[in-house]
Amino acid sequence: MNALCPSKKWTTKLSSAGLVYYHFGERLIKQLMDCPEPDDRVVQTLYDKVYGCFMEEIDAIDNGINIADGELRYTSESHIS
Repeated sequence: MNALCPSKKWTTKLSSAGLVYYHFGERLIKQLMDCPEPDDRVVQTLYDKVYGCFMEEIDAIDNGINIADGELRYTSESHIS
């Protein structure tokens, strides 16, 4: 994520799911909010939370990245794998 958007803190290499989320996540969140003009700060906060708490785990697992080698690299909340 950081390679495509330097303002984002995540350095986990994006999988195909992460790339789709990167390109379409904001638009999807805006549609799901069902507001005429959603607040961009709220959209960005939701976008970051969804990536950090869900999508990063998928990216890491798809790319074969261990959750930790001493220091925790990402969180595993969903156990989707």
